[in-house]
Amino acid sequence: MSELELPNLLVSEVKAGNVVLVLGAGASVPAMLASGVNPPITGARLAKLIAEKFLGDKYTKFSLTQVAELAISEAGLFPVQDFVASLLEPVRPTPVHTTLASFRWKGLATTNYDRLLEHAYAAASASPQSLVPFIDNTDRVEERTRAPNSLLFLKLHGCISRTHNTDCPLLLSTDQFLEFKRGRSRLFGILKEWASECPLLFVGYGLQDSNIRLIIDELTQELPARPRYYLVLPDIEDIEKRYWENRKITAIKGNIESLVEQLDSSIGRTFRSLAPVHVDQPHPVVHSLLRPRVALSTNAVLFLDRDADCVNAITATEHMAPRLFYRGFSNSWSPIEQALDVPRQLTDTLTLDYVLEDTAAQGSASVQFVVIKAHAGAGKTVLMRRLAWNAAKEFKRLVLYIRADGVLDTGAIAEIVEKCDSPVLIFVDQALERRRELERLFSAANMPKGRMIVFCAVRTNEWNQAPDSLTSLATDEFELGYLSSKEIRGLLQLLKQHSALGNLTALNEEQRMERLVERAGRQLLVALHEATLGEQFERIVRDEYYGITPHAAQSIYLSVCLLNQFGVSVRAGVISRLFGVPFESFKEQFLGPLEEIIIVEHDSTTGDYRYAARHPHIAEMVVRSVLSRHELLFNEVVRCVRVLNPSYSSDRTALQRLLQGRAVLDSFPDPQMAQQLYQAAEQSSGKDPFLLQQQCIYEMKRPNGDLQRAGKLLDQAMSLAKHSTTILHTLSELKIRQAELSALPLERRKLVREALEICNTLRRREPSAYVYYT
Repeated sequence: MSELELPNLLVSEVKAGNVVLVLGAGASVPAMLASGVNPPITGARLAKLIAEKFLGDKYTKFSLTQVAELAISEAGLFPVQDFVASLLEPVRPTPVHTTLASFRWKGLATTNYDRLLEHAYAAASASPQSLVPFIDNTDRVEERTRAPNSLLFLKLHGCISRTHNTDCPLLLSTDQFLEFKRGRSRLFGILKEWASECPLLFVGYGLQDSNIRLIIDELTQELPARPRYYLVLPDIEDIEKRYWENRKITAIKGNIESLVEQLDSSIGRTFRSLAPVHVDQPHPVVHSLLRPRVALSTNAVLFLDRDADCVNAITATEHMAPRLFYRGFSNSWSPIEQALDVPRQLTDTLTLDYVLEDTAAQGSASVQFVVIKAHAGAGKTVLMRRLAWNAAKEFKRLVLYIRADGVLDTGAIAEIVEKCDSPVLIFVDQALERRRELERLFSAANMPKGRMIVFCAVRTNEWNQAPDSLTSLATDEFELGYLSSKEIRGLLQLLKQHSALGNLTALNEEQRMERLVERAGRQLLVALHEATLGEQFERIVRDEYYGITPHAAQSIYLSVCLLNQFGVSVRAGVISRLFGVPFESFKEQFLGPLEEIIIVEHDSTTGDYRYAARHPHIAEMVVRSVLSRHELLFNEVVRCVRVLNPSYSSDRTALQRLLQGRAVLDSFPDPQMAQQLYQAAEQSSGKDPFLLQQQCIYEMKRPNGDLQRAGKLLDQAMSLAKHSTTILHTLSELKIRQAELSALPLERRKLVREALEICNTLRRREPSAYVYYT
């Protein structure tokens, strides 16, 4: 076989694990031949076999899309797909494919239906990564990639392992190609994010292959500033090379075998392996708090490593400049270790009532749920971190602080609680965003056999509107009030000690006290800014925004604020698709202008970077100030909605908050705007029961809403989520609303009876959930 000439840049990128490999039918041909599938099943061959099976010899010359449409019409979708699966199931990997599994890839994608790579990775004992197939919109990134060194594998046209899903069929016919986004739009969204940041390497496609042309054309159109791509073709002429070069694609003559052979010889085995991931027992400090001679399972250790900060094991933190903390940066342990925060009376109260509680009744089951309420910017997160730090460092309790991108793993938590003699303290910020996780944690089936205290922080107004299924779990609630006189004096002392008095510097102590007392009836974050900078907080935030240069950095900050106001960080992939700015470019061009304005963090689970404003309340104020007109807010929301991918938890949270029916009605009373917004979400996210439900709620709540359309939307939502209690609850509300508007007494009685029947059904399923909550 003639040696393949690979560009040095491509080899370097593969060596670094930065390349996304996209495989077409030609990549499976060697495996088919070796598995006895001869002639190999290409598109034309598959069309002929389907025609012979379902239609007769007359149709063997028709195209695959024509044959598939006719066969599905004659025999049904499932029999046709099962037949395709029977043809491809025997295909097994060759040494070429197992060698391919020895390299590190940023991601894998294919338009093939077979399970060739799944078998290859299972057979490759030395593979540095673990393959995780993604087949449709129901697959979620964080849930599927929790294992170390997980490798996403996007099966863009379906897989023979799922042949009985009408919402996400194998892409065989023209109709299916036109509707491919209905069930797998989120997979293509992930591919586009990869394509905006990393080189794509296409293998196994022909020049006339519509699959590759469709994908490349869409990527080129949407990502003008994308990296260079590479295309390996068995036959390529100079004219064709120039054609692809004009599209920033390097065409290389070769095939899957010559490609792998060349990579194998160019990249030594020692450069392919990731650093080994050892799942050891946790930090010795943690182990010392467990019962003697007990060990934690792999799942529990991974939970401690990825999802929670074990505060007991924190030995040192990166130094933070005090002025940054007093400007709102509070998402790390640095200011707590440095004692930059002012002591709060509520911290002492919670310490006495819960941290220092009597532990004589060891071994008895005791689970408590403590809610800390306050307005935005009042210091909830700082108080939670201080309480957690003191409990771990001073009073030697086992303390777990759930990370923003972490998961409340009920199994891992139950195991840790059961293996610890003293109460385990668990801290959860943004509690309402984790409502389902908390309800699962406190359900009877998951209740740990041990002692656990869960502290949650919430905004007061949001807690007041939370469903009873969550609020009923609280064993106690505490309100974090405004600063007391003692706390104000302590804060002034800290500001003086760390040279952060700002405009208060020229005043004497009495005047400083008076100035801060004037603002003590505001949130702590607001009071600090106004007292030290001498202006209204809203104006400070607005001036800071308009002072950002260049304009592109200002626009990036605005998009980050739009999503971060809900307390979730913004993935770099989202910003990359919005602005065509990969993370490396962001560091070079915008990290300077946005320093001390945007926080950049690395997500160890997804490998992505995340952005956030220094505080969600500041993000909220930027949005309210800059996007005060409906049209401006609408344009920015639509831009973001089009690139959010609910397969990622942070995107899903932001999307749900942006598109709640009541929130959309408050922001966009024009129903045409609302409809365009939900259409944009459907284009990027596919048919989603939550989005359909929220459209229904919008129609129910808006003046002169279309209740008939609301009913149709809810029918669609119920067909996608048959057991959803929240959707059933909305249906009962719709029945009541229809009854209120009906002019026929018998119809009103019927609708009210149906609503009551739904409520009774909900009470039987979940006695405390949703029935009385609107």
